[in-house]
Amino acid sequence: MDITLTLKCNNYCVFCPRKDFLKAIVCRSQKEIYSDIEKIRRKTDNIALSGGEVTLMSNLPEIISFCKEKGFKEIGIITNGRALKNKRLARDLIQYGVRDFAVSVYSFNNRIHDRITGRSGSGSDTKKGLLNLIQLSRQYPVSIRVNIVLNYWNHQDIHRTLEALYACGVRNFIVAEQVIMDKDSKHLSLNEIKKDLEQIRNIPLRDTRLVLRGFPICLLKGKKVLVPEGFVLKESDPLVILEKHEVDTLIKEKSRKSRYLRKFSRLFTRIKPCESCEYAQICMGIQKAYF
Repeated sequence: MDITLTLKCNNYCVFCPRKDFLKAIVCRSQKEIYSDIEKIRRKTDNIALSGGEVTLMSNLPEIISFCKEKGFKEIGIITNGRALKNKRLARDLIQYGVRDFAVSVYSFNNRIHDRITGRSGSGSDTKKGLLNLIQLSRQYPVSIRVNIVLNYWNHQDIHRTLEALYACGVRNFIVAEQVIMDKDSKHLSLNEIKKDLEQIRNIPLRDTRLVLRGFPICLLKGKKVLVPEGFVLKESDPLVILEKHEVDTLIKEKSRKSRYLRKFSRLFTRIKPCESCEYAQICMGIQKAYF
């Protein structure tokens, strides 16, 4: 389960949900952070520290230590990786207790990555940080995955990005659907997404796990084997899993939770085929912006 610690960030991604959604769930004080961590511990022994960008927080070491004290078996962070170009910081986070790193890489092409993040040099920083983690994973028991949001700017380059990251040593990927908060913003069509996903799942990546997150279940044809987290679309090279729509983040007061979920659900609609779809109970439908 993840917890949103801060909205401060050193990127300004074109599709970032901070202003629209995360304000409703971000921790508002140090006291609230510790209280929420304790609430999560009562539910699970896994926690992911998220933002904004958590590596910018001066008190991150203390928060990680608090998580260790509470007995979490797995402590992870979700990061853009820029600060981890400082190898000492990356090593320190591991030694504090972080065992899982989810790094957002939108393209291996720096020009495309920087266009998406709105920050010149961010692509270079992120790759340096990721490579530091890969090197450190040979010395420490840490897992690394790369998060990629499939979008208008990177979709034509997505296969090259996956292949380049694979060559660097990445074996765990999440490719996520863009949450389209403004219908007039640039985004892919459903047909474009369908073509991209077919291409992605057929890239030969040995011993690799590839999760497709947020996409309409009906968009991908073929055999689907139901597993707890979604559907297995391909069993090897890579293992491809289509995740179910789920919100796995701590949301405090009922009023804030309902506001967050209400705003999110308003982005989706159900079309005629949804009425008879066998996946209707586990799918939120299709984002309205596509129509």
